[in-house]
Amino acid sequence: MGSGGLYAVYLAAQAEDENGLAGQVGVIASSNWQGPALPAGWTHKRLIGCIPTSSDAGETKIKPFTQVDERLLYHEAQYAVTWSNVTESISLTSLELNKWMPQVCEEVLVDGQVYGGAAPFNLSIYEHRTGQPIIDLNPGTEDFGHESAWMFAPAQMVDYSVSITSLIAGSIAVLGFRMPINQEF
Repeated sequence: MGSGGLYAVYLAAQAEDENGLAGQVGVIASSNWQGPALPAGWTHKRLIGCIPTSSDAGETKIKPFTQVDERLLYHEAQYAVTWSNVTESISLTSLELNKWMPQVCEEVLVDGQVYGGAAPFNLSIYEHRTGQPIIDLNPGTEDFGHESAWMFAPAQMVDYSVSITSLIAGSIAVLGFRMPINQEF
């Protein structure tokens, strides 16, 4: 493995014999999610999981995560955007999530949070292609907000907007994604 990123984990096998069985079976980790390099004579592969990594001082480390079936959940929030001391509204803005979810995934667990400043405010997170609002934090005048939701993100993109009447701080984070395991690409 090289620098930090997401590595696809494939179960790979040699060509099938006349009984439909593989001669040898192995596991391959690759940063190429749709065309991992296979050893000569190995023709079958199935996506079985993912390993998220980070690079720190030239050393690659595995990020803590849990995989349950098709869903990978980060143990620590992966911050896609944070802001502090925002004094003006933010109009509809696209947010790329491809650093935290691979191209083959279409569903992401997004968390929106406002944790400082003065209310009222509104933080909305929308599906990029449909414009459908998924998270809509609007706590009124006394409270601050926090909400997580699974959402469709086929281009690894979501959109968000913030409307405020005073100073606020907050974040949008990726908490996990759904991958199409047991598929051959």
